[in-house]
Amino acid sequence: MLNDEEDAGTDICQLLDQLKLQFNDVATWKPEIIMSCISSKSGKVEEIDICSKMLHTATCNFFKGNSECNIKFDPAQYNGINSFDKLKSDIIVACRKSGFKATTDNRQYRKQKGSKLASLQIICDHNRSSQLPKGKNKIYNTTRPLCEEKRCAFEFNVFCSEDDGFWYISNTDPTKVCHNFHIQHSQEFIESKINLLSPDLLSFAETCFSLGLPTSVISHLCKAYSQNQSEFTDNQLRYKIMKERDKEIVKDLSQYKNLSSAEALINDFENCKEEVYYCELIHSKKDGHLKITQSKGRPPKILHLSTEQQKSIDEIRKDMEINDGQDVLLAFAWVTAEELELVQRFPELQLFDVTMKTNSENRGLFLATGIDGLGKIFTGLHCFMPNSKASSYNWIYTEALVTLWGETTLRNVQTIITDGEDALYKPLENLSEVNLYWKNVCVYRCTFHLFTQEWNSIPRGHLSNESKIILQKLKRWIDTWIFNLDREKHFLVSMEKFKSVLQSKECDEIRAPVLKIIESLEVSTAKWAKCYKKESFDLGHTTTSPGEASNSSLKRFCKGNMSSQSLSGSARTQRDHSKFIHKKRNYLVAKEIDKNSADNFMEEQNMFTQFLQDSVFDAKDRASEYVPMRIEKFK
Repeated sequence: MLNDEEDAGTDICQLLDQLKLQFNDVATWKPEIIMSCISSKSGKVEEIDICSKMLHTATCNFFKGNSECNIKFDPAQYNGINSFDKLKSDIIVACRKSGFKATTDNRQYRKQKGSKLASLQIICDHNRSSQLPKGKNKIYNTTRPLCEEKRCAFEFNVFCSEDDGFWYISNTDPTKVCHNFHIQHSQEFIESKINLLSPDLLSFAETCFSLGLPTSVISHLCKAYSQNQSEFTDNQLRYKIMKERDKEIVKDLSQYKNLSSAEALINDFENCKEEVYYCELIHSKKDGHLKITQSKGRPPKILHLSTEQQKSIDEIRKDMEINDGQDVLLAFAWVTAEELELVQRFPELQLFDVTMKTNSENRGLFLATGIDGLGKIFTGLHCFMPNSKASSYNWIYTEALVTLWGETTLRNVQTIITDGEDALYKPLENLSEVNLYWKNVCVYRCTFHLFTQEWNSIPRGHLSNESKIILQKLKRWIDTWIFNLDREKHFLVSMEKFKSVLQSKECDEIRAPVLKIIESLEVSTAKWAKCYKKESFDLGHTTTSPGEASNSSLKRFCKGNMSSQSLSGSARTQRDHSKFIHKKRNYLVAKEIDKNSADNFMEEQNMFTQFLQDSVFDAKDRASEYVPMRIEKFK
């Protein structure tokens, strides 16, 4: 029995020894980097493993280009400093085929230094030190070792000799020719440098991107298209595609360099290949009136100015530093054909918002955002505005939307949510009472801007723990007005009880700021509580967060600073973004939609017929008149 245990222990030790040997083989390995070089024996160009030829000789003159100890690359391919980039790329590709990712460090230069015309150093990607992330939350997202002593030592130097202009490899220490601390990979699993992306593969990637495919999918398609010869990440492909797109934009806009920003914007839309509908508001100082010009050669519409409007336009001219004899583009609104189709299909709920920093002229960008039958957001209108005054918004509501959306679509708009800006929602409220197109539309303000933002600004540093707990309970109480109470009389009773609680001694610390917020809610003309908007078609939305998400998506789509773009450049970026979002929407809908998910969404969002909605509301009204009675006694 003892012999069996000894034999088992011996077998385990042998297995451990074998594992150690295998770990050593994996931890230290020598690559085969095949390059076209001059053979020292035959003197001819051959495919040589340069790692097997690297030697270290203390007496060797590294700067002597024709030394037999140096490896000479094929002079027909690499000759002179002009071959710097080609040789570097070819070496990196050869290293990738050998099973590791190579890169160059900072010790490379293209200027003469001693007997070297140029020089570069090739190192393993695991040879570079990891850059520590900035900020408090440090996340080490890297494949390189964090410990200095565990960095791979692989490296070799390449230089161009002054004697003949040919490229050589300096003699290298044999210990630096082997890799350690990481394993050898197959080339299809090694990330390629984005600069090595071929024009053919770039064109293929741009085609996939224009179809709305996610970059993660495009990455796999490019790998298959190149037959596993290239491995690019989705971030690399997105960077390259957006960079090439920016080059095309600059190239196209060069023809407008002698035009003003407004003229370049109009010319860009007139020559636009996509189907886009637009209208512009121009003030002619010569004629002294406003002119609305539409797309597709429709006749312009003349508006005569009132005294107040004339003063407002004079202020705009002064702010924009435009002379008296020059026409000025006050506003420019547009919608693509795909966006207009979505607006006409789903006009019931619209979110109006203005975002800044989208162009170099600091004009505000008005965006109307809608939600389709699957809960996905879409942009229904873009408009550059001269300022944030009520008159500018009034033109959008009475002219731009009527012209671009049509009267039928406007009559079907049931609910509009806006932020806390008075100039944005007050003209809409006035129009909902008198205007034919906006008649009976429900307009209410975003509860985040109206209430949550103010509530979060209440100072809490000096409050006691008891007051903080009361503040949380009051917040949940107010939330019931926004989300739960659907009867006006219940809401008014709850409001009175809330005020009476505020008068108690327990609320002395927080009474003043909370009462101020409640008073602002009461005087607000916007119907923000649920009882005032229970019959509106809002899909459960109480804030403008879908519109904010649309703004963020637009700014993320633009590579670089969007606020530095001209009007035409910003509009072109928005058209490209609309095209991208529309194709991405089609891809996601085709991928995700099925009957069960559609039915579940319809049930969650209460998307019933009008008759069924009326029946449900009527049942709620009748049920609220009855009081449930307990059968059992209180325990």
